[in-house]
Amino acid sequence: MAGNGGIIGPVNTVGCASTQPARVTTFTASSCTVTTKAKTTEIDYLVVAGGGTGSHSLGGGGAGGYRTSFPGGTKLTVTGSTPYAVTIGAGGAHTTPVPGACWGVPGNPSIFNPGGSEGTTMISATGGSGGIQINNPAPNYPAPGGSGGGGVTHDVSSTSPSPLGNAGSYTPVEGYPGGPIVALGFVCAGYGNGGGGASEAGNAGTYCGGPGGPGACAAGGAGGDGLSNSISGGAVTYAGGGGGSGGYMSRCNPGAGGAGGGTAGGNGSGGGTSSVSAAANTGGGSGAMGMQPLGYGNCGTNNGGSGIIIIKEPQVCTEAPAPGVWSMNTVYDYVKRGKWV
Repeated sequence: MAGNGGIIGPVNTVGCASTQPARVTTFTASSCTVTTKAKTTEIDYLVVAGGGTGSHSLGGGGAGGYRTSFPGGTKLTVTGSTPYAVTIGAGGAHTTPVPGACWGVPGNPSIFNPGGSEGTTMISATGGSGGIQINNPAPNYPAPGGSGGGGVTHDVSSTSPSPLGNAGSYTPVEGYPGGPIVALGFVCAGYGNGGGGASEAGNAGTYCGGPGGPGACAAGGAGGDGLSNSISGGAVTYAGGGGGSGGYMSRCNPGAGGAGGGTAGGNGSGGGTSSVSAAANTGGGSGAMGMQPLGYGNCGTNNGGSGIIIIKEPQVCTEAPAPGVWSMNTVYDYVKRGKWV
């Protein structure tokens, strides 16, 4: 018996006649086009939407939706040498408010190949929800987002859920809800809860001290953490939720931003300190502004972080023909792989 699988003669090995190198492309612009390489038939992807803003007081902004195939997920089907449109979602941005109102603003979706078949040739992620302000009325109550905005805890008479995450109903989920709205049932120094992130829900703040009064203190909840991804080569964390603001007391601390671009809430000072905008191209939610006295006139510039899309085209080998004697093992392997012609 020959040691090459049953055929007497030399064993021929098959190598690559040519190799199309792998390529990673990162998109940060608002709208652009990419043309795939000639031999590319599938890609790995990371799609992150724009994050929502924190409210004037008190809930942090939700992170933008986070969707990826890397590592180990289902790749997206594409055609070689074909242009594909890419849309990067902007973070939510405050505009001039109506006096007495400054609700959280949602982020915008990011989409690879708009108009394709969702999950097969197109991938989209939902913009993050805005944070909740005290007494958020309809129609300004934030809708569900990639991740939900943070709720508030105050002297309100009812308890209701904060904006939900995973608005696209995807599996796996694109994000998580914000920290809940809680009614304490007595007058207190209200505080904000964190916006949801890609890996967890936003956190509730903490209340200490008696009902109201100078001894009361309310700390904001932290934003939910995002998720790390190394599709670009190095590990980067995306889609963290914004922190809730501290209560209406000068010594009340804000909630931290979630890992992945989320920013902390404002301090609960009598003047209402501002949070800062979330980092660009992270999909992070921004923190809520510190609660101000009656008026709520200043929305600040605590915008949500813009989204990002990264695609990875694999290395493709074009196999060279091998004349001469083939081993049975090689023939079997090629037939099994559908490569024997």
